[in-house]
Amino acid sequence: MKSIPHFKRLMVFFTLFLLIVSTLWANLFITVSTDAGLNVPEDVYSLQLMAADYNPDGERVLQQHGGMHRLSLGSWIAGTNRTYPAAFAIVNPSDRPVSIQSLSLSGAPEGIQIYLHRHMDKPSNSDIVNIAQVEEPGDTELFYDEGPVSVTPWELQPGDGYSNDDLVYKNGGESATATKDNGVWAYDFDDPLVADEGANFVWVEVSIVPSIEVDSATYRAPIEIEVDAEFDDGSTVTFMGAGRHDGGPTIRTVEGNSIRLSVSDLKPGTTVVVPDAFALVNAGSSDFRVTRIEVEGDTDYMRVYLHGDPRAPAGDYGLEVDQDTGLLYYDGSSHDRSSDGWVIGSGFGYDNDANLLYGKEADTSTATRTAGHHDALYNLWMYDEYANNVAEDGTSNFVWVEVAYIIPEEVGEVNVNSTITFHLSSV
Repeated sequence: MKSIPHFKRLMVFFTLFLLIVSTLWANLFITVSTDAGLNVPEDVYSLQLMAADYNPDGERVLQQHGGMHRLSLGSWIAGTNRTYPAAFAIVNPSDRPVSIQSLSLSGAPEGIQIYLHRHMDKPSNSDIVNIAQVEEPGDTELFYDEGPVSVTPWELQPGDGYSNDDLVYKNGGESATATKDNGVWAYDFDDPLVADEGANFVWVEVSIVPSIEVDSATYRAPIEIEVDAEFDDGSTVTFMGAGRHDGGPTIRTVEGNSIRLSVSDLKPGTTVVVPDAFALVNAGSSDFRVTRIEVEGDTDYMRVYLHGDPRAPAGDYGLEVDQDTGLLYYDGSSHDRSSDGWVIGSGFGYDNDANLLYGKEADTSTATRTAGHHDALYNLWMYDEYANNVAEDGTSNFVWVEVAYIIPEEVGEVNVNSTITFHLSSV
């Protein structure tokens, strides 16, 4: 591995969803055309933002709107100052240290200062506050002052990932979890509040020090956070295809680390099962558990399992075929698997030719970007059909996702519009 700079923007959000849009037309028979988009973030353990301070409107300074984070700092009289010592925190959930190199704001707006510091209740800039308790010089660093400042990088220690879907943050002696509040991680009001040298988080102070001449305005642009860390090449969590439908793979690439699932020609009174619709593959160095698969929308016909054998269905559909042992995650309602969900083992990264490695220790195989078609839509990771493709819970770094559609005889005209969310936690 090599040390390479990565840029993380303020508009960072952790989302893993599957969007299904289906249309069923009732006539002499029913045809189902399903297009499903599934997107996985580039790094499950990428930097997270955690809210703390409130603005004068009684809302968190760090908020989420339209799937993006924003800072709502409030308004005040021109020529006066305001500071938020804990506007938010930067948290490192990964199992490796991360060094924050710099912060920058596009357009370099006037009158904004940003500090990284250790104590959430101690402001860094003593010039704009009238209290005794301020940060000592060694506990704070000015990263931005109407432009990036040359600084000593701030080190975030390795984290512990997630616990029961909550974000774990800790210092040298204490640990706590942040829960989601209106789509944003919100800190636990108890300890740890001090981002000491052993912490996997740091408090971000945002100070507004405008001159009397500054006009009233709303600033809209990203905060860029440049970090340096040891990351594996390629995506940490990705997809691998196997099953085929209508001559092509069931999944197709869209863009980035996104795929599309396509199933068609379903008729009333039929059951269509795709045991090897796709595999979820972990290329990173940490195990994680799939705790829940949440399906929202029109979901009457959906069944979702995680299982090991791509050649045998995990669900009992009354079919005269060998059945695999798997875990049911959705059958009209979501099943909580926080304690017994499928554990995907740590991965093996990518080989020297940048091909995805999957399997288990001492028995790995290589997925290549080929699917028998020259169309770019099929330029995706495909399994090695001659390899040992059976996944083992807790051992293998991949798991098969089985998707089934059960269409009743009496079904009429139906529109299906569903969202599936995979919930992950560290082990």
